[in-house]
Amino acid sequence: MRVFVKFVVETYGDLTIPMDIDSTDKVQRIMEKIEEKEGIPIYHQRIIFDRKQLFREETLQYYNIQEGDMMCLILRQGRLPAFYRFK
Repeated sequence: MRVFVKFVVETYGDLTIPMDIDSTDKVQRIMEKIEEKEGIPIYHQRIIFDRKQLFREETLQYYNIQEGDMMCLILRQGRLPAFYRFK
């Protein structure tokens, strides 16, 4: 069964980016969408959930990520982190 999750990006600059993400999508797909919408290269991104870095090849379902869960995007090369929330 496929479950779609509304993914809203909240950053320090009060920027909100809505994304529709399927629970069977891989973390790689989230990173690709961030790159498409914000221009942040995938190789600059690290996504953290429950104090663990998420692997690109795993799905949201694998990590049991649900609506309302908080994820953190850490940008490499000294950029400020951005916080991501599922709604």
